[in-house]
Amino acid sequence: MASSPALGSNLRLRAQVGRWERWLRLVQGIQWLPRFLLAALVVAIVVAVISRLRPWLLPDQIVIVLLALAALFIVIGMGAIWLYPRSLLESARHFDRALDLRERTTAALELLGGRIQTNDELRQRQIEDALTFAEQARPQAALPLRLHRRDWSFVLLLLVALSVLLLLPNPQSSAVAEDEAAAAALAEAAATVREITRDVAVDPALDDETREQLMQTLSSSLDVLEQPEVTPEEAFAALSDAESALRSESQVMSQQAQASQSGLEAAAQALRELPTVEQEQQEQSLSDLLAQMGVQAGQFGEAERSQAADALDTAAQAAEGANPQLAQELREAAQSLQEGESGQMEQQLGEAEQEAQSSEANQQSAQQSAQQMEESADQAQQSGQQLNQESGQQQSSQQGQQQSDGQQSGSQSQQQSSAQSGAPQPGDQQAEPGREGQQQSSSEAGQQGAQGEASESASSGQSQGVPSNGEQQDGQSATGSSSAGDSAPGQIVQGGQQGQQSATENQADGRGESLFETIYAPTRLGETAGGTEIELESDTSAMPVQEGEFSENPIGQASVPYNEVYGDYADAANRALESDYVPLGLRDVVRDYFTGLEPGR
Repeated sequence: MASSPALGSNLRLRAQVGRWERWLRLVQGIQWLPRFLLAALVVAIVVAVISRLRPWLLPDQIVIVLLALAALFIVIGMGAIWLYPRSLLESARHFDRALDLRERTTAALELLGGRIQTNDELRQRQIEDALTFAEQARPQAALPLRLHRRDWSFVLLLLVALSVLLLLPNPQSSAVAEDEAAAAALAEAAATVREITRDVAVDPALDDETREQLMQTLSSSLDVLEQPEVTPEEAFAALSDAESALRSESQVMSQQAQASQSGLEAAAQALRELPTVEQEQQEQSLSDLLAQMGVQAGQFGEAERSQAADALDTAAQAAEGANPQLAQELREAAQSLQEGESGQMEQQLGEAEQEAQSSEANQQSAQQSAQQMEESADQAQQSGQQLNQESGQQQSSQQGQQQSDGQQSGSQSQQQSSAQSGAPQPGDQQAEPGREGQQQSSSEAGQQGAQGEASESASSGQSQGVPSNGEQQDGQSATGSSSAGDSAPGQIVQGGQQGQQSATENQADGRGESLFETIYAPTRLGETAGGTEIELESDTSAMPVQEGEFSENPIGQASVPYNEVYGDYADAANRALESDYVPLGLRDVVRDYFTGLEPGR
């Protein structure tokens, strides 16, 4: 009976301490909330700054990172606050100090737990006193729920800074978008190759050797596509290899299927010419015609058996290339038909019918497999074109920047060269329209040959060593290469006039003259190196040898405008494209590259 009041007092006191503990943890959670947000905002700002210095994340992705970090920090922080273990006595001591209870709650719990020994009357009074003060205590007044303005001000300030970083145009956004598009195209290409590999693995029309070769090629291409640091060029080359292998095998299977179909059709046509074949049976296949002949063979007369035997021999000759076994069955059936052995003839016609059905099924399967393989090759080609398109924008922008920088540096080098040699600057003399074949003396050509200040024909004639007699040489470009009109289909087309432009040309928009970038081509100074032997005559005079200082060798340049040597490189690329040196899938890339470099574009 004495333990029942003590048990009730213990439960009441524990419940009261538990309510205080929950309020305290709620206050701590709300106070720490802005600090969790501050941590997430700091990390997001660092990510945004890095994304503006190098291609990394887009603004919407940074927002997702911020939300994810904020949720993560809040969950971890709130979990640490609410799940932090604290004993009942530790909580009682804390609230005795916070609520000014003068150790009443702690003493009551120790009395109830038997840590303090006293008589029953004193223990009961002490517990009742602790419960009275505990129920009168107001933790909301001693531990108020307050929002720290300073913490929330920092949160607002960092949020504004992050918004500015996200709203201002990011120079890396285009690069990030292009990288993501290229990555998506690469993943799609890998999925396409994976699907093609599964189709090839279960294709019943392929023999083991062919399937093994195709699987090896597709596996190699897939390994390249799944590499983490694969470049678009490597991925495009891998897809081109897979496409070439699939298309080549598709052509082989299609040719075999067509040859088999032609043989079976020729054999069926030989049987259709029999008088016993009715008009409605003219469209039947070889197997159906053999089945019909097997039914009618017992009713043939002497002349009909002879005609049927000749037709079977003709059909056997036609089917020899498509199915030798079928041809053998047809010959045996023709022989039995000539000998009049009806039982053996029906059996052999039945076997020939089954063999013809098998051949027809194999031919259809091969045709379907060739068509499916052609479609797979088209899928690989489309994936490669999409990958090339996604990566081509970034490459073209980089090439355009490099060409612009190269043209500026080439213009500066030409101006410096002309200043050193005493030649006039391009802006000092404007080209007069209608003056073609303008003549220059040898001294002027020596000083201004690298500048190309004269008209196109004079500049081209000087760079090639053409006599200055005004004669035109048809079919030759500025570099002595073949004419653009002689190029084969698919080659790099060179404009007939663009390939003969000099270092400067008049702009159609009236903005004056533009300079072509100069490139290093030492053989252009004297044409082919070693083409002419120079012999120095010995000095046979009796003049005494004089010693003295001589002038320094003149400083020259081995650079010429690139439009004068563009034809040589384009011809070399054309020869490579005509041969098997350049893979089939990369020929468009090479052709587009040289077309973009063509002078005048």
